[in-house]
Amino acid sequence: MVYDDYFIIHLTNFDSEKTFEMMGLYARKPDGSPELKKNFKTICRKYGISEENVLDLTKVDRCLQVRENQVAQDSSAE
Repeated sequence: MVYDDYFIIHLTNFDSEKTFEMMGLYARKPDGSPELKKNFKTICRKYGISEENVLDLTKVDRCLQVRENQVAQDSSAE
């Protein structure tokens, strides 16, 4: 593993009712290696975050979705 190619943020929000935890994996390359993602899931499990709560956001191009929605809105307004 090349440790200067990514970083992990672990956020814990303490509330009077419950605790919320979130982890984020940020990599220099648009899509991290399968080994990196597997290791990240292992780290998440260590902190009690189950695999079904791990989302791979590299599979979603939010900028492209926003642009496509904007084009659709613009054409429907005409």
